[in-house]
Amino acid sequence: MSNHDRPKSSTTVKRRRDQFYSNRCPPEFQLLLLAVLTLTQCVTPSKLHADDQPAAQPAPAPMPEAPALKLARHDTVRWADRAKALADAVGQANTALENANKAVADAKAAVVAADKAVADANAAVTSSEQTKVVADKALAEAQEALKKIEAEKKDDAEAINAGKAVVDTAQKNAEAAAKQLTEALEKKKQAEIAKAAADKKVPEVEQAVKPATEAKAAADKIATEGQASLKLAQDRLAVFEKAIPKPDPAAVRLVQTITHDRPVLTCLFDPSGDFVFAGAEDNNFHRWDLFTGSSLHLKGHRSWIGALALLPPTGDPAVRLIVTGGHEGKLAWWNAIEPRGTST
Repeated sequence: MSNHDRPKSSTTVKRRRDQFYSNRCPPEFQLLLLAVLTLTQCVTPSKLHADDQPAAQPAPAPMPEAPALKLARHDTVRWADRAKALADAVGQANTALENANKAVADAKAAVVAADKAVADANAAVTSSEQTKVVADKALAEAQEALKKIEAEKKDDAEAINAGKAVVDTAQKNAEAAAKQLTEALEKKKQAEIAKAAADKKVPEVEQAVKPATEAKAAADKIATEGQASLKLAQDRLAVFEKAIPKPDPAAVRLVQTITHDRPVLTCLFDPSGDFVFAGAEDNNFHRWDLFTGSSLHLKGHRSWIGALALLPPTGDPAVRLIVTGGHEGKLAWWNAIEPRGTST
């Protein structure tokens, strides 16, 4: 084995490596290099530059809301709006009933006032009649006294003038009494007319109390039902927010019944749960509001409607298009929110 093939000892390799660094690097550079390496090893990842940090991972996309939960939220909002509208209707019905009762109370108060006015007018007539009797009597007595003076003292001008003055005063008093009586009689007549009108008005305004009372009771009943439906919707939403229950055919129950006077050929539920649409043997497009209970029955075909189809959303919440197909071969487009037919 030659010297070139003989393995070198570790001491020889180390000495040669140290000799290499000693020959190539000055001592001060060796110390600097060692310090840099040591500092680099001591730097923690938290102190690295922001550019050296790993890129933030994007947040995971939120899970889509379950359709049942979405409908439950929608139902709760609609029932809340419906309950508010019904409560407003109750307030309006209550105001109408209060106005009707007030009208009756005012009419009865007017009758009482008219009765008093008639009584006062009668008393005024009686007093005026008595005053007139006294004035007429005084006038007659003054006239008789003047005649006597003129017969017995026809040459006494002073006595005659004094007698005439008394007659003139009595005449004025009699005329005033007569005028007062005439005015009293006219006031009595007007009071009696007002009394008759007041008496007539009472039964007229009383007629409004019964329907107002019935309307108030009906509004209260509907509002109570609306509040109950809202409570059910809120309870259902609370349950669905915790966990969507599994469908249970045994738990199916009748919630609402919609009837029509002609056979229904086709029907379609609005995906939002607001309406149900139908075509029947009457050529009309029908829409029932599941929350308000109102219905629309619109003409647009010359034959029975046998097909219904909802178009994709337009992006406008006030527009929800539905197409109806009639047996006459005609298609009609409707806005399910505000139905107005457009045919082709």
